[in-house]
Amino acid sequence: MIQPPVAGLFVLAAGLLLLLAGCAPGPAPHPRMDVAFVPRSGEFFTANGTRLSAQDFSAMAARVDYLLIGETHDSVCDHAAQAEMVRSLACAGVPFVLGLEMIPANMTAPLASFNRGETPAEDLEQALDWDDLWGYPFELFVETFRTAARAKAPVYGLNIPSALIKKTRRMGLSSARELDRLDAAERAQFPSKILFPPPEQIAELDAVLRMHPDVDKELEASRRDRFLFIQSVWDSKMAEEAAALRRRHRRLVVALAGEGHVLFGYGIKRRLQAFDPGAKTLLVGGVRSLDQFDPHAADVFFYCPPEHASRMGMRLQDRETGVEVVAITPGGRAFQAGLRPGDVIEEANGIPVVDLMDLHRAGSEAYHDNAPLRFVIRRGGERYTVDLGRLGQGRSR
Repeated sequence: MIQPPVAGLFVLAAGLLLLLAGCAPGPAPHPRMDVAFVPRSGEFFTANGTRLSAQDFSAMAARVDYLLIGETHDSVCDHAAQAEMVRSLACAGVPFVLGLEMIPANMTAPLASFNRGETPAEDLEQALDWDDLWGYPFELFVETFRTAARAKAPVYGLNIPSALIKKTRRMGLSSARELDRLDAAERAQFPSKILFPPPEQIAELDAVLRMHPDVDKELEASRRDRFLFIQSVWDSKMAEEAAALRRRHRRLVVALAGEGHVLFGYGIKRRLQAFDPGAKTLLVGGVRSLDQFDPHAADVFFYCPPEHASRMGMRLQDRETGVEVVAITPGGRAFQAGLRPGDVIEEANGIPVVDLMDLHRAGSEAYHDNAPLRFVIRRGGERYTVDLGRLGQGRSR
């Protein structure tokens, strides 16, 4: 129920899952370059900040050998943009083959059936044992699979089996020389050349490693070696498999991978220079905040601010105007309380809301305190307080 404006409180359910951008911080920032317009969620633009149509995007992609698309794995917006890119290629009649980081290169039988048209896209979840294979929801990917099937674009895995990576971790392997400890069949699944990261990527990966506070200082050096080795294996394997697909099909290779493997060209693109010298590559990456737009990170960008889908029946996004309610489930708890799409959250638990992390912090406090769920919103030129009741363990049902 919307009440007259008062100081408000906001909470989110326990276990709030934030879809924050990226796996690693970028390198030292370049001078900021503004976009020439305020993009909508999912909209595309070029490195010089101008809007890019689907037709222009497909024309750019048709002139290269590899299209590398970086994603945040659990972002609905990222996957919608990814499906739109694949759709634009299909609509423009650009022949392509699709390769995925999410699937091991040796998982050929289910994909062969799909490529022959025998397995529908919807059945790939079971055929690939997706939950164990990848873990992120299959529904995020299914539209991309459907589009590939309609375009008769073959789909392949690019990666090394996760079980083999886990084995290398258990064994403490940290260099290509140590692969002799594996049997011949296992070694054959590694790339023929494992290319070490460039200094710029090492700086990023070191930052990721430092984010884990449980690292024993005495073991940190060996753990770092293993970490960098595995990253090198992933990037080298995906590059080698992508190069093999281009030799086999003689068409554009579209590779979908985590943005850490794509942005700035440090990952897959750099290794492609060894496996397919002289090949042309187009990098595509997501922008989470226009204040942090770095035109050097990719050639083409899509705008996908961080977002959270709440079990209270609302979807929230970090926008330039603030944290905005972008979708409401009719009849859900948020709907019944009076929330509507377009509402901007200004305060949470008395804390000014700048981004989703502010909501996470306020929500955690209120949940533990069994506090009422209230927050101040801005709708048009007016401010309101919305009350959704208590979220603590003792809340009434």
